[in-house]
Order: sequence, then C-alpha cells, then structure tokens
Amino acid sequence: MGLVNVVKVIRLPKTYNTSDLLIQGNKLVLVATRYLDRPWNSNTSFYDRNARVSVVVFDTTDKTKPTIARLLDFAGQLQDSRLTNGKLYIVSNLYFNRGPIYWIMNEKKQLDDIISPASLIPS
Repeated sequence: MGLVNVVKVIRLPKTYNTSDLLIQGNKLVLVATRYLDRPWNSNTSFYDRNARVSVVVFDTTDKTKPTIARLLDFAGQLQDSRLTNGKLYIVSNLYFNRGPIYWIMNEKKQLDDIISPASLIPS
C-alpha cells in the first residue's frame, strides 16, 4: 500500500454527529446529525427541535480549495444515506413527543373539555 497524501482537511463543528461522507464525481457530500443547544420542553413541544440533519455539498473540482456548493438543513436525526446516480437518499427519524394531549389523557380528562371542534374548524 502506498503513502496517503493529505490534500485538504475539513474540520466539522463539534455539534455534528453521526456523519456520512459520500463522493460522486467532483462532489463530496457530508450528511450529519447536528445538535443545537436550545432548551426543549417535552410538555409543550411535539418534537425535539434540537436534532437537525445537515447536508453540506462541497465542490471538489480544486481538491486544495473545496467550496460549499449547497447547504440543506431539516429536523430529525440521520439514520443512513446513499448517493446513487446523482441522487441523494436520506433516511432520518424525528422523535415525536406525544406532548400535552398525552399528559391530559393520562389525567383522565375528556378531550372535548380541552379542545372543542369549533377551535379546530372555523365556521
């Protein structure tokens, strides 16, 4: 095996986790879960807004100076990714909290006492 020549080092923020690196042609695609440091109240939020899937596409035409060609970011956690025939496939999940409705039901209150049909469907 020959020596490896490091051309460029790309440092990722410490908030990035569970990352995939995918290469096709002159594109290097980083897909990662990143975690924000924001308070999350499971009693008022239906999903954890701190977990995000980030996609960073680098143009590596010049290997010594890669540039960011595209950025994408959406809620969820990365499970897996594939880059096939120029198409990026991402499998992610989003933890869904049963939220306040679940807690109210545990208190044995009637849902109609909490939410009225008129509040959901305007007349």
